[in-house]
Formats: sequence, structure tokens, C-alpha cells
Amino acid sequence: MNHALGDLVVANGLADADVVTKAIERQKAQARAGVFKRLGEILVEEGVLKPEQVMKLLTLQGKEIRVCSVCFAQYNVDQNPDPEKTRCARCGHALVLPGKNEALQVEDDLSTGSGARTLELASQASSESERLRIVGDLSLRRFGPYEILGEVSRGGMGIVYKARQADLERFIALKVLLAPAASGDDSVKRFRREARAVSRLRHPNIVAIHDVGVIEGVNYFSMDYVEGLTLDQAVPTESLTHRELAEVFVKVCDAVQYAHQQGVVHRDLKPRNILLDKRRQPTVIDFGIARIHKGEESSEHGALTKSGEILGSPAYLAPEYITGDVPDYDPVCDVWSLGACLYSALSGRAPHAEADTIRIIRSAATAEAPDVRSIARSVDRDLARIVMTAVERDRKNRYRTAGELGLDLRRWLDGEQIAGRSTPLARWWQRVRLKVALGAGLMASVALIWSTGYYSYRLVEAQDADSAPDLLRERLGAQSVRLGEVLLQTGDAKSAEQVLSDALGLIRGARRVQALYLRAKARRALGKTAAADGDEREAAATGKAP
Repeated sequence: MNHALGDLVVANGLADADVVTKAIERQKAQARAGVFKRLGEILVEEGVLKPEQVMKLLTLQGKEIRVCSVCFAQYNVDQNPDPEKTRCARCGHALVLPGKNEALQVEDDLSTGSGARTLELASQASSESERLRIVGDLSLRRFGPYEILGEVSRGGMGIVYKARQADLERFIALKVLLAPAASGDDSVKRFRREARAVSRLRHPNIVAIHDVGVIEGVNYFSMDYVEGLTLDQAVPTESLTHRELAEVFVKVCDAVQYAHQQGVVHRDLKPRNILLDKRRQPTVIDFGIARIHKGEESSEHGALTKSGEILGSPAYLAPEYITGDVPDYDPVCDVWSLGACLYSALSGRAPHAEADTIRIIRSAATAEAPDVRSIARSVDRDLARIVMTAVERDRKNRYRTAGELGLDLRRWLDGEQIAGRSTPLARWWQRVRLKVALGAGLMASVALIWSTGYYSYRLVEAQDADSAPDLLRERLGAQSVRLGEVLLQTGDAKSAEQVLSDALGLIRGARRVQALYLRAKARRALGKTAAADGDEREAAATGKAP
């Protein structure tokens, strides 16, 4: 028989009617606060039932819980469903029976006619308490004009539900503020700012907002419901090729560039905030901490972040924001985040993949991201250059806009010459060659930068050809030694020490001996006597001093 869950709990002696009624009252109270749960979830949370008991009771209703084999969304379905007709509404994959310890978080009901039967039974109830037991699990999912079908995701600020808007006969995503708060609270301001940010954007690859408001004290807004997977789910399950990923990111870059042109910086771009539908069309979502540059919102934003808190997901935050080198997240920071998302999609890990948040922040603040090809060798060299240019630690060497990144990806897809030239040695030389400008004369600067730039370019070309560029390394190292000598002559011992230390990784023989003696001189000037003595001993052991 298709009795409602509350009625079955009492009928099977699993709980008293008073306990079920109190659970329904709690369900009502949570619904008034914008948190919508099914009665079974409430009873499990209160320790009245175990998940296995809920599943057993569902079988008495002719139902069972099934879980998507790919995205793990949960559904109530008729028993022994037709596998071809009962598939995940998000991604279209098969539904399977859940594991024994699966938490209850049903997203939708794929059963046929269950709602009508429940209402029929409720109309025959002999008392109000019996009617509540029967229909409570259905009626308490009403929120204004929306019927809540299930929870899709939950963040620090709000909950996103899949809902049905009956009057327009459409599914929508409904975001509600996690808890009611005073209108002056930061959480409410941020929530409303997200709604304003997205409402001004009209782009096919950015989620669209339909309605914004407050119902019985609960702040909400409704958006497009995208049936699909997040990028981190889609990459392993859909077997996306590198070309397909590049095509996806061309559209994502276009969307982010459009948002920037409208004065909106996302500030939380990460794989979970990029959805791919069944046609592999991307949608950028969750503008919850977006910054609006235009109009009155900018002053509000400053007040919200004056405490100095770091907003966003650390593994996908630009290093200059983490270190405090920029006052706030800007479009160039968003470019780094886009590059980090593509890096993750290609390699299976973020640029700074550490065990905990503190280590991620320390790594991002102090180290370059590992070359993506050192993790995923199959990545094309030019595509890797594009990615590594996007995640350059020095923002001056990064793509200046999301549009530039998207354009270079288009060039790669079309087989054209790309603009990004980032390689491990090129990144090293970018740090080194500019040191000369600190103290050398203009003519020496021009000569050294031109000659070392030429050898750096030749070295990159040699690497691309998979040759052994030993001679070029020696020449580049020799130029670095000369640069270090110039810096010493101008009194910049600190820069000279760094340049010479880098050069020692490239050179051998007499040139190495010269570099060791020069570094010893720089270190003595810096008061590093023991280190200078060590350099001189190594130089003496390697060969005769120049």
C-alpha cells in the first residue's frame, strides 16, 4: 500500500504518534527558515530511525531510494524501476541502490502518481494529526509559488534546491539564505549582492536569475536549473578530451570576460562553479562573493571585506591575493583562477595541491605552480604553455584578460601560433633578466637583455624539439654570470647572489668556478661569511681560481 511515511512509522511501532508529530513540527519550523527536508531525513537526524529503516519503510510504499552512479544524486523511485526510463535527471546516468551507510539527501521523486495518491489518503484522514502524518512530507515542501523537490548543494551562505514552479510549469534552482538574519547583517548583504550581480548579466554561459525576493522572512532568488555535472565530476566521467576541454574553456572565458566588461568579478571560479549540461555546454554559477565595480555596490563591498578575511577557495585563488599584494580580487586574478581550473581539468589536481588549507596558501604564496606536463605528460606543449601563462605567479607575465586567454585557446584549436610562451626556463629567466635594470647602465641593460633574451628563446625552441640544449644552457648561464658581475659592480649584492645561484644550475667547468667566486664576494658583502667560505672551498676544489 502507498501509505505516507509518517503513518507507516507509527503503524510499524517504530515511534509514537507524538514523536512523529513533533518531527513534523520541526520540519515546519525549518521550512519557515528556508531549510526544506523530508520527514525521513528529520527522523534519521533525531535518531528515531536509521537510514536502513527508512528504506525498508519506503518498500512498503512501493518505493525505494536510488543513487546516481556518477553524480550521486538521490531519488525516490518506484520499486524495480525500468532502468531505461528511470535515469538521473542531472546527468542521465544509471541509478543504483545506495550503500548501507549512505546519508539521506533525496533530490527528487521520480515515482509516478505518488503525490496524487498521498493527497487522496489525506482527504480520508479521520483527524488533523493523522492528516499531518500523511501529507506533512509533501505540503511542507511549499515555498511561495515553488515546490521544493530536493537539495542540490549547500555552501557557507546558502542552500540551493531543485524546485518546480507550478504556474509556469518549469524546474528552477532556488537559492535561499542559510538562516534568517537582520537586514543589516553581512550575510544578507552578500546574498543580495549576488542576486544583483547575476541579474545584470545576460550571457548564454552564465546562470540567469528569474526572481528575487523575501518570503516569510527568508531571502531567496530563483535561477535556471542546469541539468548536468560540475566540471570536476564531468572530466573523469565523461572522458573529455583535451580539445573538448579547450572548447569548453573558450566559452567559459567568453562568459567571464563579459562579466568583467559589466563590472562584475567572480572571485570564486573553481571546477565546482562550472556546470556542464548533457550537450557539454558550460554554465558559470555561484556569484556569491562576486565584486561589483560599478555604482553604489563598490562602497558596500569595501565594508564587507575590510576585516581582511580571505574569500574564496584557496586552491583556486590567485597568489597575489593570498599574499596581500593586491587590495582585492580583480579581473587578472580571475584569469589565474580560470587557468587553475583548466590546469585541474587537464592534470587531475589544482596547481597547488596540498593536504590542507594552510599548506595550500603557503605553497601559492611562495612557489610557482609545477609545469602541468610534469603531471600529465600527454598535454600538448602549446596547450601547456597557455595554461602555465594563465597561472603565472607574476601577474605581469599573465594574460591580462579572460578574453586574451580564450583567444589563445582558439588559436590552439585552430592550429595557429599561440601568444603564451611560458615554460619552466622562460619563467626562471623572466625573474633573472630584469635584475639588470636595477643597477646597470642603459646600454649594458639593452645589450644583456637582448642577448640573454635571444638565448632564452633559442633554449625554448630546443626544448620544444626534444633536443638536448646543453650548449644553449651554457651560453645562457654565461650571460647570467656576466649579469651577476654587473650587479656586484653596481652594489646590488642581494640580486647578484640570486642571479649567480640560478646560473650555477646551468654551467660547468671554469665558468662555474668564476660564478662561485663571484657569489662568495656577494655573500661576504651581505655578511654571510660561512656561506662565502663554502663557495670559495668549492671553487678551489673544482679548479684554479680565475
